[in-house]
Amino acid sequence: MTKAPTNHARRINALLKKTTFNGCEPASALGLASTIVTKHGLNSVDFAWPEPPAGWRWEGTRGHGGTVVEVAAEPAKPRAVKAKKPAAPKAPRVTAGQRLAEMAARPEGFTIEEMMETFGILEHSARALVST
Repeated sequence: MTKAPTNHARRINALLKKTTFNGCEPASALGLASTIVTKHGLNSVDFAWPEPPAGWRWEGTRGHGGTVVEVAAEPAKPRAVKAKKPAAPKAPRVTAGQRLAEMAARPEGFTIEEMMETFGILEHSARALVST
C-alpha cells in the first residue's frame, strides 16, 4: 500500500469527515473526495470511507470515481378518503357599513356616543364617518 501525498490525504480526510450535521451535502463531499482519489491515482483503501447517511447510497466504486446519490423516496400510498359531512352554511357577516345603515334607519336615529360605543372608535372618527 502506498500512502497518498500529504496535501491530498489531508484534503480527502477533511472531505470524508464532512456530514449533513455540519452543513455539507453528502453527495458533494464524498463525491469530491472520490474524484480527487481517481484524478491523482491514489489508493482508495488508504482512506476510511464512511457509509452515506440515510436516504443516500454509493453509485459506482467507492473511492474510484463513485458518487453518492440520493435514493428516490417510495411514492406515498394513497390514503382512504373519508366522506365528510357537509358543513352548515355560515351566517352572513354583518359589516360595519350594514350596522351603521341599520342605526341610521331607526326612527330615533343615533348619536355620536352610540357610534363610538358600537364601533369602538373615537369621537373625531365617528364624526368623519357620518360626514362621508
